[in-house]
Amino acid sequence: MKRRFKTLAILSSACFGAVLCVGAWFDWYLGRDDKQKPPEVLSVPNDQPNALGERVAIPEDLLSVLETPGRFRIMYRVSDIPNSVKIAFGKATLKLTPEDMFSMAEPGAWPWNVGDVIIDGLPRRRLKAVAVSESFCLIFYEHGGFAKSDDIAAFRLSGDGADAIWHSSLGPVVVNPADLRKAIRGGAYGNERY
Repeated sequence: MKRRFKTLAILSSACFGAVLCVGAWFDWYLGRDDKQKPPEVLSVPNDQPNALGERVAIPEDLLSVLETPGRFRIMYRVSDIPNSVKIAFGKATLKLTPEDMFSMAEPGAWPWNVGDVIIDGLPRRRLKAVAVSESFCLIFYEHGGFAKSDDIAAFRLSGDGADAIWHSSLGPVVVNPADLRKAIRGGAYGNERY
């Protein structure tokens, strides 16, 4: 009887180990599900993490404009992001030189730095969509790192300038102002600065 329990314990351990290995491989593979796409990466310097961790509330005027998401024009290219927003994004992520200020891959582009192993010359962010209204610019993007996240960065536009006002990590299905409004109403977001 003891032999049967010992054999059963060994087989159970082996099966558990095999399931863990297959699960880890599957997670790794799914993290690279778009690896077959051709390289369409915006060639810019590497993007490093920043030191800002300050939490801020969603600005009331942003909440107000999200009630009418039709005010936003939605676009899908990095070149559609206004230069003033790129500069504000760089300042919010603590970039010191104009060459390092903004780094983002085009939607669907591969390769990009999706994981925590950094490949020089590839951005750590990949655009999903950009939404622009008269007074706001919203950038929906993926952010690589230890764990890939789906983020939103909000900027207030004024004249020829822009100011970073809010940032949050959201679910991957939030890709436009209407989705953002639903996520905020459902409490599925975090209040933070880059």
